[in-house]
Amino acid sequence: METGPEKKNTEETPPDRDKAEELSPSSTQPTGSTEPTGTRPTQALFHRDARGRTPLFYAAEKGLYQEVWAMIFSLTGTGFYPQRLDLIEIKDHEGLTAADVAEQNGHQAIANLLRGEMGRMEYFE
Repeated sequence: METGPEKKNTEETPPDRDKAEELSPSSTQPTGSTEPTGTRPTQALFHRDARGRTPLFYAAEKGLYQEVWAMIFSLTGTGFYPQRLDLIEIKDHEGLTAADVAEQNGHQAIANLLRGEMGRMEYFE
């Protein structure tokens, strides 16, 4: 019997969602952390698996809009080599970007967010 306000989720979480949540900035950086951008949590966003995919790919594939937004906007978007653009432009071993994967899985809003941010940064930065 459960007590308290917390309810357990009986639905199993797909492994890909686990990867996205496990390496997202919100889960790699403790609340209230003052760790600067460019440190270990940021490096986790660029970690590639055997398919050449980063956590951004898995969040995009599963339609986790808030996770995708948090990941890309946790990175610098200005300067000579903006980390945000670097992450968005990564291609997996099949030549797909996270935006392509989002679109293939019916998550057009995520694909638009990623491509829009990429275009904005290429044009204005």
